[in-house]
Amino acid sequence: KVDVAVKQRLPTAEDIVAEATAEDRAAEVLQAASKGLSPVKTAVKQRLPTLDDIKEEASAEERAAKILQDASKNLTKTDTVVRQRLPTAEDIQAEATFQDRAAEVLQAASQGLKKVETVERHRLPTVDDIEAEATAEQKAAQVLKAAQYRLTRVEPNEKGVLPTHADIMTEKVFDAVDTNKDGVISMDDFAQAAARSGSTEGAEAGAPAKGAPPKGAPAKGAPAKGAPAKGAPAKGAPAKGVPAKGGPPKAGVPAKGAP
Repeated sequence: KVDVAVKQRLPTAEDIVAEATAEDRAAEVLQAASKGLSPVKTAVKQRLPTLDDIKEEASAEERAAKILQDASKNLTKTDTVVRQRLPTAEDIQAEATFQDRAAEVLQAASQGLKKVETVERHRLPTVDDIEAEATAEQKAAQVLKAAQYRLTRVEPNEKGVLPTHADIMTEKVFDAVDTNKDGVISMDDFAQAAARSGSTEGAEAGAPAKGAPPKGAPAKGAPAKGAPAKGAPAKGAPAKGVPAKGGPPKAGVPAKGAP
């Protein structure tokens, strides 16, 4: 167990007296140190203009206007020359004369030209060209036919294989479980597939086996109810080896009442 000491406590009378003494000493030190400071005047860098400043500024504007007015008297008047102008009648007449002169020069120059016949570079094939092309096709056919004998017969190797029985069964099982047909089997698909499987098994348990006779029916191959057994004579017929009533006696057996 550890005792906790209280760090914060109320000041005693001695603490108050000591604090007051410390404040007095600090005031004495500051007063003694202030004697060594130099007096400084505060200079205001930004101030509002005085009345004298406003009058001086107005006088400066008036003097500037007077100077500009006196200087404008020494300026020389100059006429403005427009560099871009509309054509005059003389310009239009000179241009028409220039076009006539150009036409005369072209006509005079055309008289010195020589007559030239145009040669067509693109022409129709002649009979020799057609025969040469046919001969080239026959030669090409002969070359291809001769090259066929140098070819080697190769059996094609089919990379694609048919699915096996296991692949088909796997795909059927996947389609049966994938109820929403989204290509992914989820827990809901498993639950629905299990529910369908349970209901199918219950229905099969209550149904008769495939090929079995219905309930109450005789077994396969058994005689119907009331019918004689297989190999037994019909009801009212004589036993095996006994001649029918009124019929001839069997050979070797004397008739009834015979000596």
